[in-house]
Amino acid sequence: MKRRLKQTAVVMASALVLTTGVIPYPSVSMSAYAAEVGVTDASELTAGVYYVPVSLKNAANINNASAAASCIKSYGKLTVKEDGSRVLEITLTTLEKFGMYGNASNIKVYSSYEDYSSSQLIDATVLTTRTASSGMANAATQVTAPEKVSVTLPYTDKDGIYLSMFVEEMKMTTDAFLKIDLSQSISATELQAAMAKADTIKESLYTTTSYQAVVTALNQVKEMEGNTAITQSDVDAATTNLATAMDKLVLKDGTYTVPLSIYQAGKETLSMVNSGVEPNATVVVKDGKPTMNVTFKAVSHYGFTGYMSKVSTLANITFNGKVPEKYDLVDASVISTYDVVDEYNKTDSTVVECAGVKYPKEVQFTTSFEGTDTWLNLYVPAMAAFGSGNQLVRLRADYNNAVIVSKEEVTTPEVTPEVTPEVKPEVKPEVSPETTPEVAATITLNKKTATIYTSGTKTVQLTASVTGKDQAVAYRSSNRNVATVNGNGKVTAVKAGTATITATANGVSATCKVTVKKSSIKLNKTKATIYTAGTKTVTVKPTVVGSSSKVTYKSSNSKVAKVSSTGKITAVKKGTATITETANGVRATCKVTVKKPSLKVNKTKVTLKKGKKVTIKATATPAKKVTFKTSNKKIAKVNNKGVITAVKKGTTKITVSCNGVKKTVRVVVK
Repeated sequence: MKRRLKQTAVVMASALVLTTGVIPYPSVSMSAYAAEVGVTDASELTAGVYYVPVSLKNAANINNASAAASCIKSYGKLTVKEDGSRVLEITLTTLEKFGMYGNASNIKVYSSYEDYSSSQLIDATVLTTRTASSGMANAATQVTAPEKVSVTLPYTDKDGIYLSMFVEEMKMTTDAFLKIDLSQSISATELQAAMAKADTIKESLYTTTSYQAVVTALNQVKEMEGNTAITQSDVDAATTNLATAMDKLVLKDGTYTVPLSIYQAGKETLSMVNSGVEPNATVVVKDGKPTMNVTFKAVSHYGFTGYMSKVSTLANITFNGKVPEKYDLVDASVISTYDVVDEYNKTDSTVVECAGVKYPKEVQFTTSFEGTDTWLNLYVPAMAAFGSGNQLVRLRADYNNAVIVSKEEVTTPEVTPEVTPEVKPEVKPEVSPETTPEVAATITLNKKTATIYTSGTKTVQLTASVTGKDQAVAYRSSNRNVATVNGNGKVTAVKAGTATITATANGVSATCKVTVKKSSIKLNKTKATIYTAGTKTVTVKPTVVGSSSKVTYKSSNSKVAKVSSTGKITAVKKGTATITETANGVRATCKVTVKKPSLKVNKTKVTLKKGKKVTIKATATPAKKVTFKTSNKKIAKVNNKGVITAVKKGTTKITVSCNGVKKTVRVVVK
């Protein structure tokens, strides 16, 4: 045993030498890297949250992976603040090498990029911890280890930062370079905002089913964050799923006081009539359906005061963008009114709709938990003079800050049990049970073969059908470097290759051969030249290998060249632009040069005698049809091939045109 530990220590020491060397290596700026691959410069990231690929590299040579590379997950979360500062959050995992488990801890960041090892060390912040395996694999113990840590980037013009960390498996502190690939950053600002909102949801307020839908959506986000490849479509879908789940939260049956506000129809701005509503409504929920009681009061705005004379909800809405275009009005029920008479509601008022009508105080209407906004139409006669008597607004209820007034109690009536006379059981002769033959154990999988990809569709779900005493199934991958499988049969791609997934139960097994292919995208052109006139367009045609054939296109400079959703590139003005095509999270680029068209003629002046001919030769770039026109065909005429014929004595000019460019040839006839 001692000899084996000694051999392991030697191997680990060798790996450590590869990781901790301090050989100087040329710095690589992020802007240079971005220019090389044709993406937006890192400095152009606006304030927000992004998922960014991260990888741990050898500190001595940042082109090589660190021996501890597998101790971090492949994506970090980068927060860019309004002042330009950046905070990176990374997720740590357990390192497994040489038959041992280990974890990284005590992470620090070097404050300088150049000559990093002599610069100051800054502590990373541990955000969360986890229970992890430690020690020899055959005798591992459970320890508490960092899970998520955050660091403020001391410099933002490089493609990574230098770290110091203690790696438990190596029993030493080592240096590494954390590469941050900002060129592949994925916007997650809206998703993080939705997650922050979800974290504030109070479980006690909502029905189990609707709350569980939010929990499921959050778990899907966490599962996505653990993937080795994340796409913008993944993030957008997760954002939509979580927002939809929160919009469908349903309060439990009962009576609540709910904060509310009134917003303008098309903006996230309070409406001017917000001053005309009490800040809390009473909401009664029965059988999952809410009825809302709202108290209105006089609106005070721009020096005038006026009451609502009519409150209606909108039904059967057809939207134009975010604003209702067509709808039906449903009058709210008036519970109480104000004893106020003014020039608008007096009996002889010229405002016919209000004459003799009492202003509503408390109104009631049914609403929905589908979103938190209820569309209303409020008529304020005092505002009609300004052309805005009808106010189309959104009433927003803050259900998550609802206060329970009373719960709907369901009581079960007390039942007096009936007295049943004692009946003595009939005594039957004892019968020996028949012996049931044991069913032979079998196991089958829903798939015998499957193909997944390194990005895009990275997973496949295997489902086992089992007969036998024990229904528990154990799954195993023959090559975890190609594909892994969890305890529920979910197979995840790691890299291109093949692996056999074996499912075992009751001593029998079934297999599925999994082929992992590398997602790729190739273009029919990597360079193209187009012009501001003439040949203004070119189409790039991608060849995609992956689970989805959908390709997105983006121009690095749409002021030079723009690109359509089908890959058609159109020139805008002279310059260069890089067109990036993305499919299944993989990118390819085409460099486009936009030039102005040119036109050259072999002569700018000719002298002819009457009846003589001469040919003007024109060269156009791009090559298009050239036209010739004389200013005076009584002196000289020209055909469509540029042949000039002298007619009579005099001077005229021939205009040569192509692609919007013109040249003139002076003709003298003697």
